[in-house]
Amino acid sequence: MTGSATTARRSMTVVMAVVLAAATACSIGPDPVEDEQITATPDGEYFEPQLWDDDPAVHFALVEEEFLEWDTLILEGDAQTHREILDEKLDWLDELIAEYEQVTDHGDNEWTSAAFYRIADMLQRTAQELYVAPIPYDDDSDEYWDYEDELDELAAPLEREALERFADQLWWSADNDVQNQWVAGAYEQLLLFAPIIVDEWIEEFPQMTEFIIAHYEEMCDEGFAWECGELAQIYREGEWVSQDLGVTAELFERACELEAAECVNLAALYAYGEGVDEDQELAAEFFEIACDAG
Repeated sequence: MTGSATTARRSMTVVMAVVLAAATACSIGPDPVEDEQITATPDGEYFEPQLWDDDPAVHFALVEEEFLEWDTLILEGDAQTHREILDEKLDWLDELIAEYEQVTDHGDNEWTSAAFYRIADMLQRTAQELYVAPIPYDDDSDEYWDYEDELDELAAPLEREALERFADQLWWSADNDVQNQWVAGAYEQLLLFAPIIVDEWIEEFPQMTEFIIAHYEEMCDEGFAWECGELAQIYREGEWVSQDLGVTAELFERACELEAAECVNLAALYAYGEGVDEDQELAAEFFEIACDAG
C-alpha cells in the first residue's frame, strides 16, 4: 500500500486534463482589458470573468492552475528561508480555500464535490508536509526540538480539519446523490486515516457500496494496484457481495503484478490456502517480493 496515499490524486488525471483544456480554450490574452474586467491567472494570462461565471468546470480549472503552483512550494533551506516558505504556503492555502469555496457558489454538485475534495486534500497535504519537513537546525539542539514542536502544532489542526471536511463530503454526497471520483477520493482518504468514519457512513448509506465497488473495478481495470487490493478484500470479507475467494485470489494476483508491495496479500492467501492451494514456497516467494519492495 506504499502508493495508496497518492491514489486519489492520480484518479483525477482525466478530469483535470479536460478542465485545464477548457481553461486554456477560454484565454483571451495576451492583451489585458481594463482591471475591473479581468481575472489574472498565475501564468499571467487573462480571462474575462463572464467566461467562467456560469461555467463551474472552467472556474474550477482556473483555481486548479493556482493550486498546482502552490503545490510546488516545498519547505526547505535555512531557518529564515524555511519560515518564509512556510508563511507563504499557509497564507496561500487560506486564499485557495476561499477561491475553491467560490466554485461551490455555482450550485453545480459535480464541481462543488470537486472543490470540497480539493480543499480537504490541500489541508491534508499541508499537514503531512509539516510532519515530515526537514528541520533547519542542528540535531538535538533546543531550536531543533522547538521548531519540530511548532510544526507539529500547526499540522495537527490542519489534519483534523481535513478529515472533518472529507467526512462532510461523504455525507453531503449521499444526501445529494453525488457519486464521482471526487467522492471516491474522499472515501479512500478516510479509509486510510479514519476508517471508523467510513464504517459509519456505509452503515447509514448502504446503497453507496455499489458506487465504491464500481469505482474500485474501474480503477483496477485502469491498472491501479491499491484499488485491486481493496476490491479483493471486499470479495474476501463477503459483506458487500457474496464471498468469492477465487475472485479474491485473481484480484490480489493482479495487484501483485501491478505493484510489488501488494504481493503481501497474495502471499497470505498461499500461506493459508484461501482461494488457492496452500503453497508455503510460493507464499515465501511473494512475501520476499513484497519485503524487497518496502
